[in-house]
Amino acid sequence: MSRILSIFLVGLVLMSACGGQDSYLATSQVATWEFIQSAGGIKIEQPRKKKDDSWVLPVVCDVSGLRAITKTPMTMHSGVVVTKVLYQVTGNDISISVVINASTGTARTSACQEITVGVMKSGDYRVFYLEPNKATHALGTVTFK
Repeated sequence: MSRILSIFLVGLVLMSACGGQDSYLATSQVATWEFIQSAGGIKIEQPRKKKDDSWVLPVVCDVSGLRAITKTPMTMHSGVVVTKVLYQVTGNDISISVVINASTGTARTSACQEITVGVMKSGDYRVFYLEPNKATHALGTVTFK
């Protein structure tokens, strides 16, 4: 094989590995709304109180693209796992973000984990998905009683 063809093929492999939302990730990063939607969506369920008075907020998503959560998946993301779900409570708003990374052979899965949000004041809270660019997307309302 000629040297020029070899260089071209190496460049093509690097471009395909680094471009697009399906490329393998070198470090953990917050998934964009587009990525979450392409994998089947995300939803929240009503929180439940633990014995220590903290609360658990179930977050339902699967970044593999194998399950429909709120919409039909459009893209499969094999080898991508959820490393954690971040959250921030500001007044009566809860912002969440899904952090993803390459599998790297760990026991992590492509499904989101529930969030333990601690002790919360009673009331209704709006929940949003927070993207890396700080754009928000409404996920619904939950009630802490």
